[in-house]
Amino acid sequence: MLKENVIITTGIVKLEILGGTKTQNEFERLKTRLDSLDMVETDTVLWEEAYRLSFELRRKGITVPYTDILIAACALRTESTVVHADAHFDLMAKHIGLNVESFVQIVGLAN
Repeated sequence: MLKENVIITTGIVKLEILGGTKTQNEFERLKTRLDSLDMVETDTVLWEEAYRLSFELRRKGITVPYTDILIAACALRTESTVVHADAHFDLMAKHIGLNVESFVQIVGLAN
């Protein structure tokens, strides 16, 4: 498992962040910083975990974006805490034991 206080990411998070950049300079600056982080690889086993997680959440009446399910699967695999401003993670945390640190109320981005 990963050491405490290590910041990790995954490809889908990098895609969400870099896809939202507005300039080449901003893209390059953020990409350099993100490339320095450890990454959770999305191998076949992780995808299988995400499929199962999506199925289980849907059966409980919980519908969230698949990108968030993939991020949750990465966090569960590594026993990491998801630091976020997306209410979907708080919703999932109530049902799957996901560790979260929520900034939804602070930044006012409740979905």
